[in-house]
Amino acid sequence: MKLKAPVPLLTAALCALGALAAHGWGLLAGMGFYHDDWPLFVALERGRRAGTGSLASLMADYPNLLYRPFDALLWAGEHALCGLKPLGGHLVAAALLAATAALTASLARRR
Repeated sequence: MKLKAPVPLLTAALCALGALAAHGWGLLAGMGFYHDDWPLFVALERGRRAGTGSLASLMADYPNLLYRPFDALLWAGEHALCGLKPLGGHLVAAALLAATAALTASLARRR
């Protein structure tokens, strides 16, 4: 007897709960930036204040990000949305983790 696959929305909800659990539930709001985040945010802020653009400033300071363009776009986008408030960045990371888990579950279910 073949079991029915769970509803995609339920799978996504379970993946989102897992992602939030992995990020520490209640600790999420109390988390700050990590020590290696600060130089990136300094570059993003400098570009925003100078009017040259956060992404341009980040790429000028960290040319190796050309090999990881999604990271640079993500950080610039998070900075544009949340500024220097770490909760927004942590929520974006949890949402991306949940989306990746849901996509992986969906792909695995197809096999």
